[in-house]
Amino acid sequence: MLRQAAAGLPLALIAAALLAPLRRPRELDVALAIAGGALLATLASFTASALFTALAALLFGVAVAVASRRRKMV
Repeated sequence: MLRQAAAGLPLALIAAALLAPLRRPRELDVALAIAGGALLATLASFTASALFTALAALLFGVAVAVASRRRKMV
């Protein structure tokens, strides 16, 4: 449980940063997406639930897509 929190909380913070309506350099969005992907892979390596991992990946993917779409709108 502690290992999931150790990877899950930073992942949630990165997703929140991607969803924040702030102007950021594209490179920062890419760095956040890469860091989140690494945390997601770490989280997937020790979770017992494939459904939990899939849901976390889906939600993080949505955050990355929103950040990308927001950049194209500006």
